[in-house]
Amino acid sequence: MAVESTFHPKASTEYLAAIRYYWAHASATVAEAYIDEVEAAASVICRDPLLWRTVDGVGTGRYLMHRFPYAVLFAMGSIPRSLLRLSGMG
Repeated sequence: MAVESTFHPKASTEYLAAIRYYWAHASATVAEAYIDEVEAAASVICRDPLLWRTVDGVGTGRYLMHRFPYAVLFAMGSIPRSLLRLSGMG
């Protein structure tokens, strides 16, 4: 069953900071591609959260983004699913 995601306040802050960074240091096109990838990640996670590796063995899932060096960490047991962090991987 698909559910909608929500951003934890810290994830929202990290998300907006990354958008600003890509907009200022790359281009609007890159920033928009980042937005699209985060939205796609949230959709895939909500569609089937059990497909993704857990990082703590109990309830925090991790989705690795494909085009950007970030992981999306999410709470697997809450409805709506909470996107906890957008963690830089590099």
